[in-house]
Amino acid sequence: MTHRAARFLWVCALTAGCLLALTAAVTAQTSRPADAKQAVEAAFAQAKADDVAILAPKKFASANKLFSEYQKAAKKGDKPDKLRRKADQAMAALKAADDAAGLTRAALKDTLTVRREALAFGGKIFKQTAFKDAEKSFSEACLKCEKDEVKEARAKAKRAEKEYRKVTVKLLQDVVLKDAKKRLGNVKGGLVKETYQAAEQQLEGAENNIDSAGKTPFSVAELTTETFNRIQRAYELAGLDK
Repeated sequence: MTHRAARFLWVCALTAGCLLALTAAVTAQTSRPADAKQAVEAAFAQAKADDVAILAPKKFASANKLFSEYQKAAKKGDKPDKLRRKADQAMAALKAADDAAGLTRAALKDTLTVRREALAFGGKIFKQTAFKDAEKSFSEACLKCEKDEVKEARAKAKRAEKEYRKVTVKLLQDVVLKDAKKRLGNVKGGLVKETYQAAEQQLEGAENNIDSAGKTPFSVAELTTETFNRIQRAYELAGLDK
């Protein structure tokens, strides 16, 4: 066998191997085995955790419907080919929803930051129910994004931001600071005047900071952190941190 012929056979074998590998990869991506139930369920669970149901509600609802059909078929014990087909349909729809959610994240990134920080704070007190009006505006913004109506989506998102901030200020004033003042007042009689005044000044500083921040757009995380830090310093001065 000549050197040229040997090289030709080697190239043919290499090409065939690459084609087989590519075919296997494509098949793995587009045709899931019948026992892939856990993987499909995990993908949908992750999508929910990533708020895809909120960011792309209609597309996720369509995907979730196909997912439910897949689960029913799996429970019935349908044939592997049918299960693979249903799994592929559900996963393709989920990818479309995830892609749409990605576009919403990009378009409403500032609002998403405000929302995440507000819910992280509010969830500690009212399990996020205090933000229902803001959440409604945000959901409407996501629907607009899904329809590619970005300008209208951002307008609704701005309204949601104002509501998240408004509720944050209210919770800080009416719940967090009110409770801190009550606790400090309860130990006033056992403190020397100067110690009590120093602790009280920390709470007054927190209150002034909240009042000032409420008049302009502010970082929810920064405001809540500063408020809790001032309250903690007041508690340390009054001996309430023990």
